[in-house]
Amino acid sequence: MLKRGFSLTAKQRVLIVDDIVTTGRSMVEVIRLVESFDATIVGIGAMLDRSGGGVNLGYPLTALTTVTADSWTPEECPLCAKGMEITQRGSRSN
Repeated sequence: MLKRGFSLTAKQRVLIVDDIVTTGRSMVEVIRLVESFDATIVGIGAMLDRSGGGVNLGYPLTALTTVTADSWTPEECPLCAKGMEITQRGSRSN
């Protein structure tokens, strides 16, 4: 969804930039939205790519910094094994 007062037109050139990319899920949502307007994606950028370069968005991703962030399922998590409570799991609430 685009915020009120913002619009895209067919063939308009769009640069998509995000702060942090982990799985690419949010970025894919934006890509699909831009493509639905038949706008032209000229590039994708991020300040930090936490996937270690492993995210495939269908367009080249340029990041200022790329790191590989460790992640675990709850069953494999060393902090969970120690009984430490996780209070937040990222920027998404679902």
